[in-house]
Amino acid sequence: MKKKIFKILFVIIIILVIVYICISRYNNKTKYNDGYVNGNTAGNLYNAGLFCENDGKVFFANPDDNNYLYSMDSSGGNLKKLCEDNAMYINVDSNYVSQNVNEYYAKMLSENSALQIENEKIKIDLNNLNEEKENIEKELESSKIKNKNLNIEKAKVSIDNEKLIKENSILKAEIEKLKNEISQYTDELRKIQLSSDESVKSNNNLASELDEAKRKFNFINEKYTENENKIMKLQSDIKILTTERDKMKSNIVIRSEEKGEYHEVENLVRESFWNVYRPGC
Repeated sequence: MKKKIFKILFVIIIILVIVYICISRYNNKTKYNDGYVNGNTAGNLYNAGLFCENDGKVFFANPDDNNYLYSMDSSGGNLKKLCEDNAMYINVDSNYVSQNVNEYYAKMLSENSALQIENEKIKIDLNNLNEEKENIEKELESSKIKNKNLNIEKAKVSIDNEKLIKENSILKAEIEKLKNEISQYTDELRKIQLSSDESVKSNNNLASELDEAKRKFNFINEKYTENENKIMKLQSDIKILTTERDKMKSNIVIRSEEKGEYHEVENLVRESFWNVYRPGC
């Protein structure tokens, strides 16, 4: 009977020891927060973190007691000394209060705060980049509209260029005709000069005819010079239009038409080729 009681007591003692060890380990194990916790604000940490507030309780370095770590209610009551350490860089969460006198750890906290500030700057930069992106998208839409206008201008310049080429061809034909007439009058002048040597009696008549021929020659020569100036001006205009066309080509984006542009493209094609090769389009 005594042995049985002894065994029961022994088992109870072992159970109590195991329970004590489990409770002790549970109480001493590190308690983790559910998410990220910032133990103090960046401004406080930059100023050595001499105070911190959490859940209605204020933790601070008491300057009246060698900066030892104290706590009190937000109303100023329930003042309590927590430890006799020179408290700096105080951080608090729901489970722990940490205060640090280690310069290296203080430096790490300062760097962490600096990283937080840098993170805020990065967020601001991201917002600025988003605004720049929106501005670029607006400018892109504006450039698309400008590109459409340039295509229309290009079509107009192409039509004007065709007209100038036709006019140039007509002027060249007229110049050739004038050259032939000048050649004929030159031949006539030569004939008149030869006949003047043979016909002394008709010298006065020949002289008047020669003057008339010279007058006609000068008139034709003036016409030739005038037409030649027109041709030079047309060639200069063609060069200017060609330069503008090349500039416009460098700004043109070639792409397939979109559904919303069908009507504008049909109008552009109709206006470009209407009555060009035959009546209608």
